[in-house]
Amino acid sequence: MPAEAAADEWKTIATLAELPKASGDVIRVEQKSFKNRIYVSLRQYYQDRKTDEYKPGKNGITFTAEEFQELRELLGGLELVPEET
Repeated sequence: MPAEAAADEWKTIATLAELPKASGDVIRVEQKSFKNRIYVSLRQYYQDRKTDEYKPGKNGITFTAEEFQELRELLGGLELVPEET
């Protein structure tokens, strides 16, 4: 495979976190690269019943590294609003 083709493919650099869901699915936060740029992906993974392997689902979002840093700063200052009774 030529070097140019490899740079055009998504590559997972690291799994930064996993959040288990009650359904058995997990939300993975992964650092990825594509065309020599760094991204952070949040994606829901489901467990394949035949192989027990986790596979990416349709639900997810990808941020550039800059967007992810902005999101981290924004989330750090957020608090839940109390539910009215």
